[in-house]
Amino acid sequence: LRELETSSDEKLFLYVHTIDPHAPYDPPVCYRGLFCDAGYDGPIGPRDTLATDLRARTMSPADVARVRDLYDEEVRFQDEMLGTLLDRLAATGHDRDTVVVVLADHGEELGDHGDWEHGQRAWEELLHVPLLVRWPGRPDLAGRRIAEPVQIVDLLPTLLASFGLPPAPEARGRDLLPLLGGPQGRADSGRSASGKAGSGSAAPAIRAGGTPPVITTEFCDGYDILSIQRDGWKLVRRRPREGEPEDRLFHLPSDPGERSDRAKSNRRRAVDLARQLERVVHEDEQLSPSASSGAPADIPEETRKRLEELGYVQH
Repeated sequence: LRELETSSDEKLFLYVHTIDPHAPYDPPVCYRGLFCDAGYDGPIGPRDTLATDLRARTMSPADVARVRDLYDEEVRFQDEMLGTLLDRLAATGHDRDTVVVVLADHGEELGDHGDWEHGQRAWEELLHVPLLVRWPGRPDLAGRRIAEPVQIVDLLPTLLASFGLPPAPEARGRDLLPLLGGPQGRADSGRSASGKAGSGSAAPAIRAGGTPPVITTEFCDGYDILSIQRDGWKLVRRRPREGEPEDRLFHLPSDPGERSDRAKSNRRRAVDLARQLERVVHEDEQLSPSASSGAPADIPEETRKRLEELGYVQH
């Protein structure tokens, strides 16, 4: 908020990285009870919602509902904080010349497939995240919803195109403006306020030709979790450093909960998607070092400490 007020006459890029909603699901006191069942008398409290704690328990349906309600209360808290930011933007008059982007880098598994939090898995509850963009001066885009799956890496090419700037040579992804069906080119804006746009889950470039696939990569100890979505089908590949990969295939329109593995009954489709997946991931690895390469990073000490507090850096 201070940044908005002190730079009201300048071009501004504001990056707001929120940590809520995030485990443990411990919403501020004034938000507790908005969704939670007042009659719940089980063992789950706000500080008992880390994955390590939940995995050690035998969870009843009421316990699972409690965790989800606490998560929803954190979402509600964050929604109000975002509203405060947007209200201040409007109070300064810069809601009329500021592009606003809201997105998440991952979702949360809340017992959906028997586990909690995120990482080392590629279920839709982890990969299907919000992406909202508000372009000032484009009332024709207001309220538009796009059903086609896209990637977080599409954001940079899209914003560059909307500002009338040339593509970044190193950028992966594609310009999404054509999906909106309206004219491309510069939006009436000179500023940008953005949410978190980095992700270990969003991955390589989209190649030309037909409906582009959505690719995700998750680098784990001893193996990688890769996925590809195309034309309603989703292949998830667990690729160990040694040995043969394991594939699972889901048809999302008829099986949105990803309960029925069709890799054996639709072997030809599974093999085709696996080939596409490996080709795109290989091409991407040629463009930039792999996240699993272990190359050391030169991080300032203050930044390192903050990343350690958030759990992103470990010794």
